[in-house]
Amino acid sequence: MPDGSRSRGRTTSSWRAAVATRGWSGWPSGTWSSRPEHRSRPQRLRSTQRPAEIFPSGDTVRTGIGRIVPTRHTERCAAVGRGECPRVTAQGRGSQGLGSTAARPPDDLLRAFVHASDALLCIVDGHGRILLTNPALQRFTGCDADELEGRPFWDVYVAPEHVVLAQDAVARAMATGVAHPQEGDWLTRDGERRRVSMRNTVLRDDDGQPYAIGCVGVDVTHDRQREAQLHLRARTDLLTGLANRGALFDALHGHLSDGPGCALLFCDLDRFKWINDEHGHAVGDALLVEVADRLTRMTGPNDLVSRFGGDEFVILCPRKDEEELRSLVEQVTETVVAPFDSPHGPLRVGMSVGVAVGRPGETADELIGRADRAMYGVKTHRHRRAQWPRRAGDAG
Repeated sequence: MPDGSRSRGRTTSSWRAAVATRGWSGWPSGTWSSRPEHRSRPQRLRSTQRPAEIFPSGDTVRTGIGRIVPTRHTERCAAVGRGECPRVTAQGRGSQGLGSTAARPPDDLLRAFVHASDALLCIVDGHGRILLTNPALQRFTGCDADELEGRPFWDVYVAPEHVVLAQDAVARAMATGVAHPQEGDWLTRDGERRRVSMRNTVLRDDDGQPYAIGCVGVDVTHDRQREAQLHLRARTDLLTGLANRGALFDALHGHLSDGPGCALLFCDLDRFKWINDEHGHAVGDALLVEVADRLTRMTGPNDLVSRFGGDEFVILCPRKDEEELRSLVEQVTETVVAPFDSPHGPLRVGMSVGVAVGRPGETADELIGRADRAMYGVKTHRHRRAQWPRRAGDAG
């Protein structure tokens, strides 16, 4: 077989045995191909005679059903036959050969991966000094590898308020041998703040002692921004931009379960249904938006204005005394009754306000229920501007 001839009757096992016992002296000079114009060439192997294999060489090898194309370098083929190089099995019908990739040692592949990765990779020693960085982190910081080496990483890219936390994390990891995932703000070369998720791994020496920490950082700034937007939308009334009912209940739970309690103003528009029916939903929606804007502007920074539903609004405010609540109700009523501009001329609505004061331990449903009943008392008795505050235990 040194002359390159083949026996069509030789089986796969006998072919491999021949290679193992005699050594393979090489393929004929030149490159074999399965293209149509080369089909007249005499020496071909069918897949039924020998499984398709790719030899790790610098050439591209193509395999397919019924055809195998040998490499042009006979020395490397002989090395494969002698077991000096690993064989890489073809991936199947129509697959492309791996070419030079298959010949690369693991260290080269690892180096290529680290170099090409867009993750922010670094290794620091037990004192936080940078030992190794990849190009992605170098671009992020605007420093080359030599500039970064030896510097404490918290002096390079960690946000100032997180420096102490970073130092503590390194100390704990070296002491315990465990580095936990973290997330924090990093600063780019331009001073831009980016949110980075970190997966950290403690590296140990041959004696099992920690000597360094490897960090894989992923910029998740856009992910967190999208999550914040989705969270905000889930808690926001899309028409008015106010807090929705879910956000209101969350705030109430906080004030009533763990806080000192709060006061609640339940506000319902008068004559809104007539305006909505008479002038259409577009005018009605515009009026609701204007009411929301007026309520937001006249309330304090610690007050929460929410749209409860339809033409109902709720104002949650920290615990206020009775005089402060009376003053707030008057402001709300005067603010809303002022005319609204519309394509149909000035429009006027009224507002009925019910007040309830919640105590710690009371449920949100109970407090809202009392404020709602107080509001309907105002609608029923128009001579009263507000049904005055109902407290837990009041009748009705």
